Amino acid sequence: MDWFRAGVSDGLRSEIEILLEQRAAARAAKDWPEADRIRDRLNALNVVVMDGPDGATWRVKG
Repeated sequence: MDWFRAGVSDGLRSEIEILLEQRAAARAAKDWPEADRIRDRLNALNVVVMDGPDGATWRVKG
């Protein structure tokens, strides 16, 4: 397990992964308001999303 994801329950990890997939689909469709809404939801879960050339990665704030 990556240290920056330590302490994340399996349920929350699943929710984060689903939200990231939805955000990737929104970005691919150029639905920026939806992508931003999902990013804000992840932020509310204390998750930082980092977009890169190979897709998004995430870590827990802290």
